[in-house]
Amino acid sequence: MIFLILNIIFFLSLWISKYIFKKWINPLSIYTVIWFAMLSFYHLKLINYDDLSSETWFVIVAAHISLFLGSITYFTAFDALKSKQKKNESSNNLPIIFYNDGKILFWLALIFGLIGLFSAFHTWFVLLKIYNSVFEILGHLGKVYQMRVEGEIKGVIPYLSIFIYASIFFAGLYSAYKKKIKIISFLPLIAIIIKNTALAGRASILLGFLEYVFTFIFCLFFITTIHKISKWEKRQLFFQGLIVILLFTLTIVGIKNLRGSVESFEGETRAMQKLQESPFISPSIYLYLSGHVGVLNKFLEKSNENVRLGENTLQFVYNFASNFELTERPNGYQKAYYIPVWINTGTYLRELIVDFSFPATLIILYFFGLYISFSWVQFYNGSNLNYLVVLTFLTLILAVSFLMIVTRLADWILSLGFILLVIKVTEIMIRNRVVRELH
Repeated sequence: MIFLILNIIFFLSLWISKYIFKKWINPLSIYTVIWFAMLSFYHLKLINYDDLSSETWFVIVAAHISLFLGSITYFTAFDALKSKQKKNESSNNLPIIFYNDGKILFWLALIFGLIGLFSAFHTWFVLLKIYNSVFEILGHLGKVYQMRVEGEIKGVIPYLSIFIYASIFFAGLYSAYKKKIKIISFLPLIAIIIKNTALAGRASILLGFLEYVFTFIFCLFFITTIHKISKWEKRQLFFQGLIVILLFTLTIVGIKNLRGSVESFEGETRAMQKLQESPFISPSIYLYLSGHVGVLNKFLEKSNENVRLGENTLQFVYNFASNFELTERPNGYQKAYYIPVWINTGTYLRELIVDFSFPATLIILYFFGLYISFSWVQFYNGSNLNYLVVLTFLTLILAVSFLMIVTRLADWILSLGFILLVIKVTEIMIRNRVVRELH
């Protein structure tokens, strides 16, 4: 019965998202697929998870509806405004940053990628002072992860990761413009792998790869309205995409194995025990893909957490303020719950609810759905690249929502702001150059 209801909600949500966004791949369809997958994995019960309570189902469905209502509101109530935009703004004009056959995008990706690569090697250099050799670092990734979360790794230059995320964005733009995954794309992707392999940061690698995928796909949708994509280009993109997916998968699996993830859990079934030797679909990966909704369930049952306003959602603000002793530094680890495995991440809903209350969460998600739809329309109808940046980073929130709310990470907000600043400065420089050429 649960699977039947899940499938009805899943296909209905996909149809609605396709109907309003006019594309199968859109922010709401991404959100729907991710949550459908997590809930389906959870109900496979390869670990003897507790059944989700009626309250948990109500929270999940209400949040889902609120998000969709926000999007539907924009696409219906502002239909006249959209029609006006389509008449007054041409969607057949490339943003000025694609000037000179996209070479500026290439150089932005290259320069920021090299800075990011320096950041990656610098991180390894700092860790080598602690562990003396690369093999020793890899052998202690579990401890390194703990040190990173607790802020105990000293000497790493902070916030250099924003250059990697900026490089990823511009590499995605450049590749979409060329309608193929260009070699430059692998520079920031490899940089983020090198850096976060040292720090055992799977979530950061996931964030980087998703940023590339969303930037590339959303921009490609726009490019193909101007220049159609051939069958050969589609085949080429398919195989290139498989390479990117393979690179990501091998990295995540490698970090999992090096970090020494536990592969035997209390409450696991016989089917789960058979997966212990599998390098790809192991118990720890199954837990990572399914267990967070169980934590949400326990959190709603206990309702005994007490945090400051926005402490999880805007954790980077509290971390920054604590450097000046303006406030107490929040704990890097969230409270763990037994489900029957100890796990501390409980989806973005847990963090929003504990930070702002459940009614406020529904309001936030409504306006989130409204604004992400606004960003989609503004980019595709107005060729405004700033809205593509916002669209990509808001979609990242939805894509990682099964795990946590990504706004808690300083890299997310700083990268967003930095990319917007770079675009603004670059566009001004290009316009000045065009004016000089005309004279």
